[in-house]
Amino acid sequence: MATEEDTNIPGIPDLFMASIIASGIVFLTVLVLFMVLALFGSAPGSAFAIFIYGGFYGFIITAILTFVLIAPLGTAFGLALRQFAPPGHWHGAAIGALVATILCGLLLSQGPSTFLQDGGNLIMVGIFVAISAAAGWVAQRTVLHWPEPR
Repeated sequence: MATEEDTNIPGIPDLFMASIIASGIVFLTVLVLFMVLALFGSAPGSAFAIFIYGGFYGFIITAILTFVLIAPLGTAFGLALRQFAPPGHWHGAAIGALVATILCGLLLSQGPSTFLQDGGNLIMVGIFVAISAAAGWVAQRTVLHWPEPR
């Protein structure tokens, strides 16, 4: 007979939805970050342009990447981590950072070989991985409510 503790373990749909929510959090946070950087770096119209064009085209790219790459990776890593590690509050952050590192590695491998030598690119990768880790932690706490009972 299944106990409450057994039924509280997140399954594939729960992990997939948490990955989608975390991807949305990352998208909105990065969009706001770039808007703020544009606002301080140039005219207010550039922040609005980033909001319109970055929001629209960024949303399309993010939606495609979310359902094709990010959510399946997050689900697979969530299932593996759930199987091989004890329940912990750090699972979402670890999965978020791991998926962001893989995504950045895939995207950066398509650029020129000198792309990684620029310090600004590495700083942005670090910021993106940190935002993704925070989003994974938030998604675990708000969507999965795991390892606490629901």
